[in-house]
Amino acid sequence: MRIEKILDGTTATMKCKHCHKTFKLTYDEKTFPTNINSFNWGAFFLWHLWGFWNGMPILSWCGFLLGFISDAFYYLSLIDVFVSIYLGLKGNKISWEKKNWSSIESFENTQRNWNLAGLIVLCLIVIVGFLYVFQLVK
Repeated sequence: MRIEKILDGTTATMKCKHCHKTFKLTYDEKTFPTNINSFNWGAFFLWHLWGFWNGMPILSWCGFLLGFISDAFYYLSLIDVFVSIYLGLKGNKISWEKKNWSSIESFENTQRNWNLAGLIVLCLIVIVGFLYVFQLVK
């Protein structure tokens, strides 16, 4: 069975890979993180590093190589943007499935820290952008 959608901390829908039927499973205790369906700013802005600590080192290595090569090829930069958006939307779910987390709380704390780091990067980009535009207007 494959997790199709996590509805909350105790309920998920799963799809059988053989018969393709969808089942709704409910657990007595919290089985899934509450932030599994939320946007991950750390995975969006820092996915080249995020993959190392979230069970996807191959993704990070490909990201670094893509970063070096993308300056020469416009289309590779577009791939970088699409990967960023995809990981921002699905990063928490992918990380939960790929890495063997010690606990739900450990996962939630780690992803909360990655979100904070991503938001700090966003703020820095906005501040540098304003300073750059303000310098041009002056």
